[in-house]
Amino acid sequence: MKLTYFILTAILLFSCKKQAEHQKLTDNTPEKDTITSPVLDNEDVYNEIILDSTKLGLNFLPRGNYNSLLDVIENKRAYFKSQYTAAPQKTLDSVSHYFLNTLLNNIVPHWYGTTWAYEGHTNVPVQGEIACGYFVSTTLRHFGFKLNRYKMAQ
Repeated sequence: MKLTYFILTAILLFSCKKQAEHQKLTDNTPEKDTITSPVLDNEDVYNEIILDSTKLGLNFLPRGNYNSLLDVIENKRAYFKSQYTAAPQKTLDSVSHYFLNTLLNNIVPHWYGTTWAYEGHTNVPVQGEIACGYFVSTTLRHFGFKLNRYKMAQ
């Protein structure tokens, strides 16, 4: 559960960068994102946290058709639901791994290139505009969470 909370927080944090920062993605070389951390008290030792996406093994290219991906996710959800009664803890561990991997490496890459706008609320990757709150709520809804993406985005 802590991992899922961290992932959702990271998605929200990274999706809410200014539009100008999103437009700078013209260089194909991997970049390091620097995040200053107000949580860490010892600034001499922990001045900043550096995340290197290449070391995390993240995928940045969309794979296959987005609607087909959503169908695969729905089938996998039904499979996990059937497995849960027999082995709850094992199933939860599998779901956690599947959620993290599929959201970050399969769903999110389809949204790269979607124009950011403060009032954006598209439901389709790379069509229209999207704001950071709608990006998070829409990708979670597409993953299968039953939520009101408009209220969550607010």
